[in-house]
Amino acid sequence: MAALPMASLARHPFFLLATIYAHWGVLMVAAAYRLVDPSLPELGFLSYCVCIGFEAVLYANRHLCVTDRAPPPPDVAAAGGSGSSSTWKKKACWAAREVLFAPRGEMSDASLPPFDGSDAAYVPSRRAFLAEHAAILLLAVLARRAFDVVDGAYWYQTVEDNYGPAREGILRRALLSSSSSSSSSPAVAWREAGVRAWLAVQFNFPTYADWQAIYSLCALGAVGVLGHDHARWRPLFGDVREAYTLRRYWGVFWQQFHRTAFVTHARLLAVHVLRIRNRAMQRAVIGILVFALLALMHALCLKAQGPRCDTWPVIRWWLLVGGAIIVEDLVCLALRRLVRPARWTYLVGYVWVFFFFWWSRPKIDFPTVDCEAL
Repeated sequence: MAALPMASLARHPFFLLATIYAHWGVLMVAAAYRLVDPSLPELGFLSYCVCIGFEAVLYANRHLCVTDRAPPPPDVAAAGGSGSSSTWKKKACWAAREVLFAPRGEMSDASLPPFDGSDAAYVPSRRAFLAEHAAILLLAVLARRAFDVVDGAYWYQTVEDNYGPAREGILRRALLSSSSSSSSSPAVAWREAGVRAWLAVQFNFPTYADWQAIYSLCALGAVGVLGHDHARWRPLFGDVREAYTLRRYWGVFWQQFHRTAFVTHARLLAVHVLRIRNRAMQRAVIGILVFALLALMHALCLKAQGPRCDTWPVIRWWLLVGGAIIVEDLVCLALRRLVRPARWTYLVGYVWVFFFFWWSRPKIDFPTVDCEAL
């Protein structure tokens, strides 16, 4: 898509074609699933395909309609660029290398995690790069298998005492149970606290391991087989020690595949549609819009599994994340004027991030379990 040297007016039909193609791909996966077993209760892989299709549409719009991305001219390619715009064959090769095999290549180096946190300019040798990603691939696969074993052994049984609408909130119930023994709300038990802690791990770790394995496999193929420049394959995730706020968790530590497409469209809406000029307000609105787009994407993914599940808990949770980040920014701004950064402040930050997942994940996971049990 990005290799098409078309006029601005011609880009929009091609974007429509890319949207139809992504939708057609999802329908083909759904048809294949139902050919295998029409009674499948969960279409997890189809859900992933919907997410990928949603992001493909956003990236297609960004490349074709927003930034008018195109291959570099021949003189740039001759000077060391990644392709040439002289022939259709070279344009196709450029698109494959830049878009398919380097989906984050368009991002600035400042927005990508460095190879070495202590030396931002460090780039490993090609052999060391391949060895490292082979080890990451092996460890990620083993870690995911081990997690599945533990998850199957520990995961709470689907009985009413362990989950349900009455147990989505915990702070209010804890206060009521401590102040009155006659409260109609279920009491908070240690087992419930453990279930919530496991939900926080269950949400983050499998995705982390899966993406690490997929990214390392792609890196080994692109660098080891296709000869891609390994310096452009920066780490997928940042340093987990940087995740001492929710903003840094999502913006520094977590994988950045979503970042370019989602932030571009959020900024487009905030600046050119809503016409917000104040920088602080603009930053807050862009953050909310990014998580609103993520909410829409994950709601579509849930709907792909069938009409049984209500999408509102998914939308509510992702908007809750965006709102929590805004509140967090205000609190951090006030604390910087009162407290100097110290080791204990970072510890408080880590506890806060984990507490947010511990407190909020049942608001999305418990309703999902309820609808899957129907």
